[in-house]
Amino acid sequence: MTKRPRIKKAPPTKKIVRTERRIITDDRRPCWRISSADTRGPWSCTEVDHKMFWMEIFQRIRDFETMTWHEIRRTGSHAIPVSEICPDARRCLEEIGLGDTDELFSLRLTGKQRLWGIRDREILRILWWDPEHHVCPSAKKHT
Repeated sequence: MTKRPRIKKAPPTKKIVRTERRIITDDRRPCWRISSADTRGPWSCTEVDHKMFWMEIFQRIRDFETMTWHEIRRTGSHAIPVSEICPDARRCLEEIGLGDTDELFSLRLTGKQRLWGIRDREILRILWWDPEHHVCPSAKKHT
C-alpha cells in the first residue's frame, strides 16, 4: 500500500495582482484607518492644528466618503510608487516599520495639502499629513 496524500481541492494556480484588486474595488466608497498614522515624523498627524482638522480636513474626508475610489482619483488623488517620494519620507517609512511598502496613496485635499496612506482595496491606512506637498514635490510645468 502506497501512502500518498489526498488532495480535496487543488490550490489556485492564478495569482491575483494587487492592481487588479484595486480596480475591482474602485467602485466602492473609501474607509479610513488611523492605527498606522505616524505620530513622530515630520509629517506627523499629531501636528495638525485642532481648528484646521475640524474645519478643513474632516470636512474634506467626509466629502470623500460620498464618492467612489474612481471618483476620488479624478480629483487629483493617486497612487505613487515609494521610489518617487522624497528620501526623508522613505526614511520615515523605514522608521515606522513600513519600509517594505511599494506604493503610497496621495489623497489631495487642496492644491498643496495631502493626506498620505497605504491603500488596501477600499481602505486607506492614513500615515501622514503633508500640508506643503513635500512628501512628493511636483515640478512646476513649463519651468
